[in-house]
Amino acid sequence: MTKKLLKDISDIRVGHTFRGKVPRNPEGEMAFLTIRDIKEGGAVSPHELERMDPQVVNEQLILRHQDILIPGRGDHYRAALFCEDDSPSYPVIASNLVFIIRARQKQILPLYLLWVLSQEKIETFLRGVTRGSSIPFLPKSNL
Repeated sequence: MTKKLLKDISDIRVGHTFRGKVPRNPEGEMAFLTIRDIKEGGAVSPHELERMDPQVVNEQLILRHQDILIPGRGDHYRAALFCEDDSPSYPVIASNLVFIIRARQKQILPLYLLWVLSQEKIETFLRGVTRGSSIPFLPKSNL
């Protein structure tokens, strides 16, 4: 069996860093995802997220269907899948406390990668490499 590093089969990014308070607006033209939106072992639908006024962001940080999301801070590091079930007409971005893992589909299927990253053994490993005492965080270099 050939072992591959996550960075060799996917692109790993940290979400958008907001300068100041998030400009929430229920009628906004963008949606944003935070750690609390990532349900353990579940899918994330854009229709469940808070809306905001548009921001200028790197195109690579706009979430795509089947992006895998992992919290970068907290007590659990279960992967979740971003699903554009009805293809919303507005872009969705994640906060900088969320890792966005985009599978290179010619090398691995996103759903298989999600399955691997959702294994208890992987979450235990991730908890073991966190740093910080009061609020643990997961360094990107350990993914």
